[in-house]
Order: sequence, then structure tokens, then C-alpha cells
Amino acid sequence: MARTISGIVCAVKRGQNTVNGNNRKTVTLSTPTAGYPGTVELRVAPDSSIGQVIENAEYAERPHVFELNARHQITRSLGYAD
Repeated sequence: MARTISGIVCAVKRGQNTVNGNNRKTVTLSTPTAGYPGTVELRVAPDSSIGQVIENAEYAERPHVFELNARHQITRSLGYAD
């Protein structure tokens, strides 16, 4: 079973580039999940395509379900959470 988290992107911080030239990004998600409301910071997997679009307005406007890898990094969006 894949690891997932639902949330709205509140902020994106850029870090240094990886060896491959991809930006390291840390995303703050607002997680309105019942019983566990709050925010969480997760890194974006440096080799994932979601890193190119995570700053788009649609991720800040509607909650999405994000897939996480074994290192708990965001690897892709699985679609809207609602």
C-alpha cells in the first residue's frame, strides 16, 4: 500500500540544487484531516516531476492527495482529495 497524505500547499521553500540540477524543495502542507489538523513540512523527491509544478496555484486552492516514497518525500499528486 502506498503512503499518502492529503493537504493544501501553504508554502514552498527552495533549497540548493541536487547533483542532477533539480531544486530541493520543502513544502508546508495544511492537513485538514479529521483528528489530525495542522501543518507538516515534507521534502519533494528531487527526481520527481511534481517538483516542477508544486508551486502552481491549484495545489494551494484545493486539497490534493500526495504519494510519499519510503523517505517520506512527495513523489506525485494522485488527484484532488475532495
